[in-house]
Amino acid sequence: MNPECGKIYSASNLVYKTNANDTNVSSNAENNNNNRYCRVDHQGLPDMIISPESAIKFPSAPIPKHFLYPDGSTPTEITQHSIDSTYTVEHLIVDRHENCQFDLLGELQFAFIIFLLGHQFEAFEHWEHLIRILCSCRQALSERPEFFLAFIRVLHFQLKQTDQAIFADIVDNENRVYHWIRTFFMNIRSMNESIRSDLVERADKFRHFLTKTLRWDFGNIDRKQNDDDDDDENMPEDEKPVIVMM
Repeated sequence: MNPECGKIYSASNLVYKTNANDTNVSSNAENNNNNRYCRVDHQGLPDMIISPESAIKFPSAPIPKHFLYPDGSTPTEITQHSIDSTYTVEHLIVDRHENCQFDLLGELQFAFIIFLLGHQFEAFEHWEHLIRILCSCRQALSERPEFFLAFIRVLHFQLKQTDQAIFADIVDNENRVYHWIRTFFMNIRSMNESIRSDLVERADKFRHFLTKTLRWDFGNIDRKQNDDDDDDENMPEDEKPVIVMM
């Protein structure tokens, strides 16, 4: 995952994307004249990408915005996979990490450390996307209990090192990480009868820890299902499940 240059930059090292063949070129002074007529975006700004030499090679990147589903899925199955991210997580573990499930947690740790020590925003975004996908699993909770036991432990110590203010979206002032972790606790509750008791116990301890230290209120997790339906209405539009019409 280390960049080719051997250094991690807090500010991304950007280069122009050329018009001729979309290959990446260096942005040093020697080729500034060659890039005078570089591609621009819809706002008229130069179309630039992160230099391949300085880019961090996250195995799971790019992470899909919407959860994946198998080819040939029926509309009902597509809807199910859009709610439960288990298939997406399996894809990341099997195809991106050669079936080594704990390597995915290593990637989560690596992204967090780069953000914490290197102050790199791209690493923070990658960490957030992994949290979103892992917290949206349902079926995988019973299929990979050891993985999620380790996931809770990893997330526990990561959140101890951060200020919750960084999780707030600057546009709508919504704490997205809180929302995803709340979804995780709700999934554990809904799968309570089919998952291991030690996973349920560790999730409960983690929830109490977050309530005590970060003052995140998860009290409504124990309410009735109709309260959950009200919460779904407040979910951000781009995170709502995909409903496929027959």
